[in-house]
Amino acid sequence: MADVQYDPSKVLITIGGFVMKSFGADTKVTVEFAEDANSMHIGCDGDGRFVKNKNRSGSVTLTLSGKSSSNQVLTLLEKTDQPFPIAIIDKNSAGDAFFSDACKVQTMPSYEAGKDQAEKVWVFGFIKGEMNPAGAKQA
Repeated sequence: MADVQYDPSKVLITIGGFVMKSFGADTKVTVEFAEDANSMHIGCDGDGRFVKNKNRSGSVTLTLSGKSSSNQVLTLLEKTDQPFPIAIIDKNSAGDAFFSDACKVQTMPSYEAGKDQAEKVWVFGFIKGEMNPAGAKQA
């Protein structure tokens, strides 16, 4: 029987060697590549071929609670103006993971104050990322 319980706390995110903690209410992290991995070139006669895209750049969007101490860590990493690694490992899965050895803060979170505690949304750019979408564990 397949594993039927998902636990968001089993999605581990490490940025610059620091484990991220205290996430936002809904989406914890999103990884997006800038371009498709492959495209097609089709001639006017209908012949075609696949074209491998070597661009593995993209972005990671991380949503933290406004009270998360990870916000201070990320602010300090941004101020170094040096690339840092990022790793995301989903222990709910059979091996879902994302790694990049060099990313930088692309967008700092906005400041918001109001009735409810605001979340902090960080966007990191990476030049080369590797993703392993393994799927669910098998029992």
